[in-house]
Amino acid sequence: MTSTATLRHHELRGLRLTRRGRRLVRGLSWGLTTVAVALSVLLVWMAVATGVAPGASAGDGRPGVVSGAPGSVGSVDLDELAPVPVSVRPGDTLWALAREHAPHRDPRSVVHDVVALNELSSTAVAVGDRLLVPTR
Repeated sequence: MTSTATLRHHELRGLRLTRRGRRLVRGLSWGLTTVAVALSVLLVWMAVATGVAPGASAGDGRPGVVSGAPGSVGSVDLDELAPVPVSVRPGDTLWALAREHAPHRDPRSVVHDVVALNELSSTAVAVGDRLLVPTR
């Protein structure tokens, strides 16, 4: 026999949940939590796999897009960029190279220019790679 206090404990705005109903609500909450965690892990994995820091993008988000006339990157003239040759060292990333060689510019636009200038297919670089990095 159940007491009135026990029934009130399981009431939800005037509804009484049966044992099966409580299990369903508990299962749904676990399911939604699992989906949220799985999506978070997937997003972090994608950010790590593509080499893009969360919240950062390579300019317009499309690495390696080159357009415009020969001798230009996008709509920026190569003379305006003043690129310098750089050899990638251990621990270097495009973001770090952008901040080191063009500290006065937004690193996102510098990374975009590096990707386009060197016709890279991604933002991943390897030790010993020779890249042109714009300084302006």
